Amino acid sequence: MILDLLQEKPEGMGVTELANKMDVAKSTVPYADVIAKEKICNEMSDKYMLGLKCLK
Repeated sequence: MILDLLQEKPEGMGVTELANKMDVAKSTVPYADVIAKEKICNEMSDKYMLGLKCLK
């Protein structure tokens, strides 16, 4: 779901916006950190956006 949301907004989303869109608590969104560590998404300026690995 995180990747689908980030695909809709290429400029990225912060944790609060992701949590609101997913209708979950902000504490649930740290899964985005795991995705970022795998280079599937990037974290820049407190926002997450799709990473190059998504193109593969």
